[in-house]
Formats: sequence, structure tokens, C-alpha cells
Amino acid sequence: MRYSESHKAQTRERILKSAASHFRESGIDGTSLPDVMKDAGLTVGGFYRHFDSKEDLFAAAMDQSLDDTLAIFDGSDASVTGEVWAQIAAKVYLSMAHRANHTGGCPMPALAGDVARADTPIRERSGENLAKLAAAIAKRLGEDEPRDAWAFLATLVGGLTLSRMVEDDDVARSILHACRESAATHLKSNGETPPP
Repeated sequence: MRYSESHKAQTRERILKSAASHFRESGIDGTSLPDVMKDAGLTVGGFYRHFDSKEDLFAAAMDQSLDDTLAIFDGSDASVTGEVWAQIAAKVYLSMAHRANHTGGCPMPALAGDVARADTPIRERSGENLAKLAAAIAKRLGEDEPRDAWAFLATLVGGLTLSRMVEDDDVARSILHACRESAATHLKSNGETPPP
């Protein structure tokens, strides 16, 4: 039985959604294809109709997940820019709700280590995605170049990562609050000449 292209696309999306959740929760090594396919309501035999390998699936899931992160940063009114936008984005990203959402939200805190240890093609693809994300942030900050966007992104991802490393919710809140304040005021350094 032949399936329509739309059915194939929908099936691929189900696999990607399941994979993104599993990769965030367990990393690339801790994620099995049978678990991914089972949670997508499919059999393992159908996997290779959509992806060449687990690494191919990981790369595609990262692409989609970083698109989801773009939506987090770009979800507010397009007319809101600069420091006001930075405050809103930092408040949404550096929240206790986002901290608790290990299988959703931004994949970077959960998967940075996996990507850093991955083969060159995955790291190259990740670099392209990060550049796209930094460019989108720079646009909202009103920058021509993403210098401050990189600092802003690093503060948010680092803050969320640190908050997830501690068990104590009060300590986690302190980390998130401190990083929100730092991220929201980062534009004050705008215009300085960066070190060589």
C-alpha cells in the first residue's frame, strides 16, 4: 500500500517529535530507536523510510528543536525590540517552567555536550543553526552583527543549564534571576570594541 506524501510527512513529524523528546531526556547514546518509534506509535521497521541512521535523526531533530527555540525568542510582538525585548525573552527562557521542561523547550542545555562530541557533519549543522538563531536575536536587539546576541544567548543557555544542575529550587531561582538581570542589561556594553 502506497501512502500519500502528506501521510509520509506527518509520519516523519511524529518520529521527529518523539525523537526530540527522547534526545533531550536521555542524550544521543541513551536514546534507542525502538523507544522513539514506539512513542511515535510506529514500528522500528518503518524508521529507514524516513531517516538513514540515528545520527541523521538526531541532526533533523536538532534542526526542528532549534526552530522551536527560535519561536521562543520570536514569539512576542515583532515591534518590540532592543532591551525591552531582551527582558521579555530572558523572562520566558529563564523561568522555572522552562527549567522543569526537560523534554521540551530549548534543546541546547540538554544536548550541547552530545553535539560537542558528535561527528563533524552534526557539529557543522549545529553551527549553522546557532548562527541562524544568533542572527534572529541580533535582529530583535537591533544589531547589524550578532556580537551581543552571542553573549545574550550564552547567558540564557548557561543560566538554564546551571539551574538544572541543582536540586534546590531556591538556588535554581537565584541562578535564573541573576542571569535574567545580566541578560536584560547586556545592551549597555553595546558599542564597546571587543577584545582581539
